[in-house]
This record gives sequence, C-alpha cells and structure tokens, in this order.
Amino acid sequence: MFTFKTFSPWVACAALAACGGSSDLPDNPVGEPLAITATNYRTVTQEVLMTSFSLVDTSEVLVYGANVSTLPKPLHFARQQVPRLPERVAGIDAVVAGTAYNETVPCESGSVTITFDDRDNNLVVSNGDVLTETFNNCVALGETANGTLRFAFNALTGNLDSDVFTASLTLSFEAFSVESAAGSVLANGTVTLNTASQGVYDQEFGLTAPSYREELNLGGTVTSRTLTNFVTYENITPAPLNPTPPHLFSYSVTVNGTLTSSAFGGRSVVISNITPFSGLDTQAYPPTGQALVTGAASSLRITAMSDSAVYLSVDSNGDGTADFWETRLWSEFL
Repeated sequence: MFTFKTFSPWVACAALAACGGSSDLPDNPVGEPLAITATNYRTVTQEVLMTSFSLVDTSEVLVYGANVSTLPKPLHFARQQVPRLPERVAGIDAVVAGTAYNETVPCESGSVTITFDDRDNNLVVSNGDVLTETFNNCVALGETANGTLRFAFNALTGNLDSDVFTASLTLSFEAFSVESAAGSVLANGTVTLNTASQGVYDQEFGLTAPSYREELNLGGTVTSRTLTNFVTYENITPAPLNPTPPHLFSYSVTVNGTLTSSAFGGRSVVISNITPFSGLDTQAYPPTGQALVTGAASSLRITAMSDSAVYLSVDSNGDGTADFWETRLWSEFL
C-alpha cells in the first residue's frame, strides 16, 4: 500500500495566490471555486489525492498494517484509539449515575486524561456512551499529541477490540494536534465513522465530514485544508484461496466532497469519484479508478493507469474538451 510524501514542489506557489506562511482562512469556510489551469493542475492533483487518501488511510493503516508515513495524520491517530477504548475503561469502579469517570494516565512522556460518561452505567463502552481523551504533550511511537478527542457512540455491536463488530460513532476534534519529526497537523471539526467488520481482511469503512479542518506545518510551510460535506467509503475484501497474483485482500475506495485549501489561495474544488480507486494490498498505488475535480468553469480528471502511473487531463474553459493532458507517476503526488 502507498504512503504519503511529506512535501512536494507541486504545492510550492504554483502560480497561486498563497504560498507558505500561516493561513488567513476563517473557520470552516467554503472558498470561491478555483479556476483549474495548466499552471496549477499539479498542485490541485496533489492536494486532492493527499487529502482524499489520508481519510481512507485511517482504516488501512490500523487494520492492515500498511506502512505508516512520517506525515502526521490526526484522523489516523484518532482511528487508532477506537479499538483501545474498551481497554481504557476496563476495571473501573462503578460511578454514580449522571457523573463521569475521570483518570489521568502517563504516556511515554506527558499524559492523557480520560473522561468516560457511562450513560447506562454498565462499566463498558456501549450505545450512547461518550469517552473523551485530553492529551497533554503525550508522546507515543514518535508522535506528540495535544488537545482533545471526543468519541460519542451512536451504535455498537460486538467488541471493538476484536475482528467482528459494527460501530457508528461521532468523533470530535478540539484543537487536537499531532507532531512528528516531519511536521505538525492541527485538527478541528467533527466526523462520523461507520465500520462493519467480519474479519481482519473483510471490512467496510465509511466517513462523513460535514466540516473538518486541518492546518499542516511542514518545514515552516503552513497549508490549511477544510473539508465540507466530505464522504468516503472503503470496502476491503479478503483474497480467495491461492489467489493469482498472490495477495491478502483487495480494496475499493470512493471519495466525494468539497476541498478548500490555502494552496488554492483559499479557493475550493469539488471532488467526484467517477470510478472507485481499487487495487490489491501488494500494489503500491491503485491501478484503476477515476476522479473528476471541478472548479470555476474548469475541471481536472485524475485517472489511474497502473499501480505506478496516473493520467491527468485538464479542461480549463469548461467546454467539455481536454486542452491539456499528461501521464505522471503516482509517487510524485503521494
């Protein structure tokens, strides 16, 4: 499976209005549509791909042991916490109805304070419960976390720490940041996670983000991204017996929504997944799939040609005909 590049020259300026420094975007904006042109389409491609695949990467890395990039990913960090939540509350004493359990536990360095609002007072994570983690310079596996994650369980069957369960939860980020050697990412907003698991390599994973914002600081270059009405869906299917070519599972990913980015000068594009991006766990990048990125009277098509190459075509005047196209390597953008 693919990992994420920490920085690419495509994002640097690229004839756009913003380049480096901090963002002046207001909270959770939807910018005016961006005109996609032959001078900025590579920046658009990278922003769309990095944003889209960082969302589905939350499940890939957790469940399937894919390589983890050094680029911090708050959604991935939060998703990692979900199967650990039952362990967080295991062994606690009964609390008075209407009150919340509270405990501060150490990390490798720093600490995390856990608040468990056990709505039915059954001492386990179940429907309606809310668990909050507040991180204070909490260091784990080379990353430092600060801020608050809140997990509100809408529905839950089975055990989160097993391979068979279904779960729906609302995940809130409140000034939550993750920092690694590569840089830092600050997240604010709310997403809904839906997972149905029948086994390690048999899962469906969905994410809905009405409004979610990240600010990335990589080497002093700050990029702000806001996702509006974003919806992703990932389906993992186990390989048949003795598959050809050998692999453990196949995957299919769709991503739709509006992306506003300071790399676009605070403007926005709409992402529509025409054909799911699909492949095998043994392939570096998805060999099939197509997304249409729409801007101001303009569009960009991103089409997978193989697990190493991607075809880009730009319609800069909205007449329905591509006036610029080329084939690039996936690795240039992810």
